[in-house]
Formats: sequence, C-alpha cells, structure tokens
Amino acid sequence: MINFLLDFLFPRCCIVCGTFGRLLCPLCKKNIYPIQKDVCTGCFQSSPNGSTHGRCKSDTYLDGAVAILKYKGIIKKIIKKIKYQLVYSDFDELFSLIPNHLFEKIVDNSKTSKDARLCPIPLHRIRQNKRGFNQAEYLAKHLQKITGLKIEQYISRIKK
Repeated sequence: MINFLLDFLFPRCCIVCGTFGRLLCPLCKKNIYPIQKDVCTGCFQSSPNGSTHGRCKSDTYLDGAVAILKYKGIIKKIIKKIKYQLVYSDFDELFSLIPNHLFEKIVDNSKTSKDARLCPIPLHRIRQNKRGFNQAEYLAKHLQKITGLKIEQYISRIKK
C-alpha cells in the first residue's frame, strides 16, 4: 500500500531520460551493451575469462578481472547518477534489468579460481562521509547476493 501511494504521489520515471513509468524505459534499456570480448587487465588484448597475461602481471598485480557491461551510454549515466545524485534506493530494480546470463559469466569465471572475490574500490574517507555510502561497496553487496562470491577489501585508499 505504501509503495502504491508513493508511486501515485511521486511517479517513477526513467533514471536516464525522465520518461514516466519505469526506472529504466524500454528505449534506454535497449542501449545497455554487454561486453563481447574479455581482455587482459594489463594490455587490454583478448584474453580468455579476463585473465591477466603472464607478461602483464608485473604491471597490474591482478590475476584477472571480469566486466559484464560497457561503461558507456546508459550505464555510464546510471553510475554517475548513483555516485553524484545519490540515486541508490532502486538498486534491486536496476539489477533485475540486467540479463541473468551476464551474471552467470561472473559465476562461471569464479569457478575457475578458488580465490575469486568481489573487491570494491574504496572511497576516500571525506568523500564517503559526504555521500554517506560507497557505491562500489553497494554494488558489490548486490553482486554478492546474485553470485555468492565473497567480498574482500584487498586495497585501501591512500590518496584522494
């Protein structure tokens, strides 16, 4: 009843274009682009499952990384709204808009490494206090619900 009343008083609109009705309208949803080819985190050349090439490990110190969506267009706008306009209350709905097969890619890749973890990038203390949350941690918690992976804080912020 409360959600119905809130939707009546404050109708939902597309987080990107402002069209009334849904958090992400069908037109904007069509402009979400999945990653087609996994690449090495060091040289950005093709690499199975996003594994870091042996020759690149000294540059990145990563074994690999998996990305499911391109950081452009709609996704870039959504992430910027989450970060700078504090639009984070509808994460569950946003995650439901992403096709399940993309999350399966993360799960499948994690099966090849017993050490696979979600590692959110930390915010500087001042910025986190200003926003009230770290969007990367928030995203990691939602990904954890979907994938079952552990969240680890392997890195720390030393500069703003």
